[in-house]
Amino acid sequence: KFTAFLGAGPLLDFAQKVLGVPIGGRPLQDRDRLKLQKALAKAMVKTTYLPPNQRKYRVVGLTHQGADRLKYNGANISVAQYFKNQYGPLRFPALPCVKCHPSRDIFVPLEL
Repeated sequence: KFTAFLGAGPLLDFAQKVLGVPIGGRPLQDRDRLKLQKALAKAMVKTTYLPPNQRKYRVVGLTHQGADRLKYNGANISVAQYFKNQYGPLRFPALPCVKCHPSRDIFVPLEL
């Protein structure tokens, strides 16, 4: 069973509604990360950083680490640094990333 959609709008706004508090520059506490992960389970998300080539992904989970500490498997670069080099700096690099594949390193920062 899959969630049809979360509604239009930034995932960061959805996360703040689920958690009931503003989130931003601080890492999520584990209980908040798990609550958000449950709310996002199997949902479809669409990226906004690649117009017009936006991609849709099914949420597999959330990472334990923020984008600033999470590294791609076998790479010596953080997800935050990769996105900074490719698209510009993240506003909230301490937030976790959305895992978009169960076995491959496809991570999308929560703010995107």
